[in-house]
Amino acid sequence: MNIQRLQMLAELLDKVKPDSFNISFWIANNNCGTVACAVGHACMHRPFNEMGLTLLGASPQFIIDGKAIKGWSAVYQFFDIDIDTADHLFFVNAYPQKERTPAHVVAARIRAVIAKEQKQ
Repeated sequence: MNIQRLQMLAELLDKVKPDSFNISFWIANNNCGTVACAVGHACMHRPFNEMGLTLLGASPQFIIDGKAIKGWSAVYQFFDIDIDTADHLFFVNAYPQKERTPAHVVAARIRAVIAKEQKQ
């Protein structure tokens, strides 16, 4: 688990405006601007871009050692998490409010996972 990157994401999510967050999709453009989930916001964050995480169309892409990893695999690799952890943190159905889940709730869950990992 890349705790540093997950902490950076939690801090980023603390700053996300409610109308630009929707956990249901990586990224979309609507009349009000760009809306994205936690992963989508990470893919648009310059420090993460410099680490190799970007968007390819509307899907995450992680470039490591010259190799492009796409979609959920990019998320697993970039944050060094397994599929169960990724689902717990980022999957819409893992949250009771589903698409209405605010960014700060995802940030809190990320911090809880980090705290659990650090206790082990």
